[in-house]
Amino acid sequence: MVYYINLKEQPLPQDKEILTQLIKQYLLSGSSQSALFANHPYALNDEDGNEIKFLLSHDVFKNQRQDGITEFLILNGPKIGSGTKGMAIQSNLAMYLWDEELVVFPKENVLKVLYQNFSNVEKLIEQESFHYSILSGNSNAELINLQGSDRLPESLGFFMQKEEGCVLEKLLEDLDLLQKLTFSDKMELAISFLTELENLHNKGFVHGDLTFKNILYNEESNQLKIIDAGEITVADERLLSQDILIARDMVSLLFTTDEANQFKASSYWSDEPTIRQIVNPNLVEAKLNRILNSKYSCISEFKSAIEWNYNEYLSQLNPLLQRNELSKVEREASNLQAYKDQMDKQQLLGEIQGCKKPYWAMKGSLLYADQYRLKVFFDYLDTIGSAFKNDKINEKSARAAYDFLTAQINKLFEDHEKNSQLSFKSFSEDVQQFLNHVNTFLIKYPPASSNSIASIIQLLKQLDNQASFEPEQSLKTFSSYKEVMIQKLLEPFETLVAEMTSAPDTVSDFIEKQSDTKRRLQEMKSSANQDKQPIFTPSLMRGPS
Repeated sequence: MVYYINLKEQPLPQDKEILTQLIKQYLLSGSSQSALFANHPYALNDEDGNEIKFLLSHDVFKNQRQDGITEFLILNGPKIGSGTKGMAIQSNLAMYLWDEELVVFPKENVLKVLYQNFSNVEKLIEQESFHYSILSGNSNAELINLQGSDRLPESLGFFMQKEEGCVLEKLLEDLDLLQKLTFSDKMELAISFLTELENLHNKGFVHGDLTFKNILYNEESNQLKIIDAGEITVADERLLSQDILIARDMVSLLFTTDEANQFKASSYWSDEPTIRQIVNPNLVEAKLNRILNSKYSCISEFKSAIEWNYNEYLSQLNPLLQRNELSKVEREASNLQAYKDQMDKQQLLGEIQGCKKPYWAMKGSLLYADQYRLKVFFDYLDTIGSAFKNDKINEKSARAAYDFLTAQINKLFEDHEKNSQLSFKSFSEDVQQFLNHVNTFLIKYPPASSNSIASIIQLLKQLDNQASFEPEQSLKTFSSYKEVMIQKLLEPFETLVAEMTSAPDTVSDFIEKQSDTKRRLQEMKSSANQDKQPIFTPSLMRGPS
């Protein structure tokens, strides 16, 4: 008997159960196997010991993410590119195994494959995965042996994150889109591109194929991203000079492409070199014209010239800064720092907003109580993001709160369906892990320290005692301590979630008003001093009953 599993779209519930068993048997438990290949029979035994064979419609690959999470990627997308050495194929679905449950959600990745007809294919793919790690910052790109795949026989490859956006040539050819960009928008695009190229050069490499098709424009983040590590090579003086000239041309096109001076990618490289100028420039643009037509010894020099020009533009928009009696150098330095601070701010805001999507996609793997906790943590994140965006808190404090909250969210998924027979060892590890999270937060943001925080830390340490350990009661007590600790730590950010009176009717536990926190701490201390179990009012962190 052979059972067929269709992985073109989201698998059916009964198929998810089978996939769970196949993954556990063939890809986990110490197995060196890294893939389940399409149309290859895989056997499982039913309750009576009868063998049943299963065929998958698409390959499934095990992949280690940069954050350490193991994911299983379904190669069910189209071929999105090919060259003389290999091709790129898209994966549209990712799977995670949380305890006994398989979570499947949409996620786009790209499998880069090199053809086996190269005698040194393994060395080539190792080299390219290393170069990709430089471009992406992902040091965990692992080689995958594709031998056994019908679609990709006798090949080697590795997975890459799919970058969002359109190629730069589409932006330059779309005058309507290009003209919507402000001078600041174009400056930020130029600086993001030059920063990536500077990083590559500083590591001793050049891109080797720096064309408009290998630079992506992300409209949402207003960033340019260099892609395709296939031709990256060790830098020499000639190649570095070539990269600088190409980069200067690309930046120039952002500012000079208009109706009178249109860009056509198909003919650009064959055209005679022309000096592009901003027509009818103001003072700042006149300086930019000179910058774009000057020679540079390194990409950092060109990038610095662009940044200083942008600083001058920003200072003209800031009358308060103009009236300041700072020297010109001090004024420019101050404005440069302001620009960098703004870029860092946008990056962190993007992280805060972007982190919720993958977690929310996996919420189906959580019990209802934990789904509600997840929503509470999201409310905290929203409030922190809003406060940071409106300059009510600084980047350091926002980062501390963000890192602390994501650690708590990750713990929710780790604890999903934890064995009810909790051992003291496991419980002690959880307590120590939470204390480490708290300690890290306080190191990053010392103003959060208080006598109340110190008291809760002592109570948590007292709880980590095998002699008084009772699984059910200890877990409830720990949950209550955690709730109060989280509220107290985030109190400076004004992130107290509104009263839970609007919570679903099935939720029997609610967060108490913040004004009750001191009383509850006193009860905890009193109970601890008397060697009795603490007295608790209903708590959200224990979830619905």
